[in-house]
Amino acid sequence: MPIAALGALAFGAGIVMGTAGRPAEERLVERFVTAWERGDFATMHAQLTDADRRERTATEFARAYREAQQTATATSEGVRAGPVGSLQDGRVD
Repeated sequence: MPIAALGALAFGAGIVMGTAGRPAEERLVERFVTAWERGDFATMHAQLTDADRRERTATEFARAYREAQQTATATSEGVRAGPVGSLQDGRVD
């Protein structure tokens, strides 16, 4: 049990250290992409700007993403994203 607790603590510390010093935009993209990989459209919607959330409800947002995945003939495995890039010229690849 103590080894498992130590491992969990080390894992948590690694996550915190891995994101420390990264621009807020990169962290936001990371949260969005991670949610997308899980199919968590509500969390994705929550990452949008206030104006974008007012323009499209969470239900409409989820429907649009599901339709896009069907159009792209995504497999049952869903979306798998590559690593989040660095902030350059106001964009994060």
